[in-house]
Amino acid sequence: MTGRGPSRRALLRRAGSVAALASLAGCFRPDDPGSSTSTDRRPTDGRTDSPENTTEPAPDKPDPTTHGRLRWHVDVGERVGQEPTVVDGTVYVAGTGRVSSGGDGGENRLLAVAAGDGSERWAFDAAVPPASSPVVGGDVVYVVGGGSNSDGGSGTNGGDGGTGASDAGGNDGGDSGDGSSEDAGDSNEAGGTDARQRLLAVGREGGEGRWEGTFDRGGPRLAVLGATDRSAFVGTTDGRPDAEEELFGVRAEGGYVRWRWPLGDAVEGTVADGTLYAGTPGGLYALAERTGEALWAKEGASEYAGTEPLVADDLLVVGSEDGSVVAFERADGEERWRYAAASEDDGPVADRALAGGRLFCATESGALLAFDPSDGSVSWRASGPETAGAVVATTRSAYVAGGRELFAFDAEGGTERWSAELDSEGVEPLVAGDVPLAVLRDSGALLAFDADGGERWRFAPDEGLAAVAAAPSGAYVGTDAGYLYALDA
Repeated sequence: MTGRGPSRRALLRRAGSVAALASLAGCFRPDDPGSSTSTDRRPTDGRTDSPENTTEPAPDKPDPTTHGRLRWHVDVGERVGQEPTVVDGTVYVAGTGRVSSGGDGGENRLLAVAAGDGSERWAFDAAVPPASSPVVGGDVVYVVGGGSNSDGGSGTNGGDGGTGASDAGGNDGGDSGDGSSEDAGDSNEAGGTDARQRLLAVGREGGEGRWEGTFDRGGPRLAVLGATDRSAFVGTTDGRPDAEEELFGVRAEGGYVRWRWPLGDAVEGTVADGTLYAGTPGGLYALAERTGEALWAKEGASEYAGTEPLVADDLLVVGSEDGSVVAFERADGEERWRYAAASEDDGPVADRALAGGRLFCATESGALLAFDPSDGSVSWRASGPETAGAVVATTRSAYVAGGRELFAFDAEGGTERWSAELDSEGVEPLVAGDVPLAVLRDSGALLAFDADGGERWRFAPDEGLAAVAAAPSGAYVGTDAGYLYALDA
């Protein structure tokens, strides 16, 4: 939701890069259905704890399994370095067997468990380490896998590991747009390693491998911008914004490329009503799901690259590189209103959130602004931390973090409810239902707060807090030791 380029949250969630080497299992070739490899891995019956996955709590720390708010915990098997995804009562979580760029490989799993009791619904054993949070679209779960960089970092360009690359041309039939695709070939010939990440598609109900594939054009890393019941939208990147990267529309059934456009690095996007909205170094685009047709475009507007577009009824709200906020008509791209950071006393916007028909913007000067998204008028302004970092909101409250501080405001009128000084820098606010949370990255703890700002509970697993997700059903914490904990807010 950041207004000034990709946020850490966005990079962890969308474009992770995990060290891996594995034989290439499939590639996209829309004119040849047989080339879309199907990996028929059946759901497993679970796993038993092994000595290397058993972590004893330190003497001065409580056992996390005895925490008063713990609903359940499961052994994913390997490090949970990407945020879990919670959809319709199911938690999808990925565990990677390669914990560092120089570590030994282990099992790589995508697991689906019931949010209520943690019972396993299915497990998918991947050939390569998962490198992104799972993305659910229709009856498919998508996850990026493999790559040449360490988990959680942007890394460096691993180079083009593909050999025998060719442009297959054509499309999957009946679709317009650019329509061409790539065949990455077998990148492990002569003992070579595959530097390119791949997209894995897994059945949402049974956990069976549907297909997986790579892209031979563009950078070696992938980002899933969104998915529907018919398509997934994938961007390529090498971390250099001046590179000519590509954006692909991929068919859910079979994994065939519907269309592609050379729009530059696309790592954030939003899908609504059959349209993909994405900001790239090439501009801001509204693309038709099936054909890739540009419904409208702000070509050359690179200031919107890496920002997550927010949909507010008939408007698209985006942040720009200079910290401004702009609202465009979703239908035709006409600009409705603009908060110009350079001309405002509160300065650039650091983060944005939509909730309850209001747009909340935290500025770098520590102010929190509440906008009417329909016309850009400011409903109220409040002072928060000296330097704001992130904002989250519900229909009742808005929470803004900065430095070691967390502030809570009434969403309707902007009255400060409370503020808390925390014992760690790098505070990331989250909300589980109506309960505010704070992820303390430096101290490896998750805090929950009461309505008056008092500490409701604290969860600090000794094995290391690696990834946290919040949902109305509670908080979900993945650890370096490969466990997933579910906590009632």
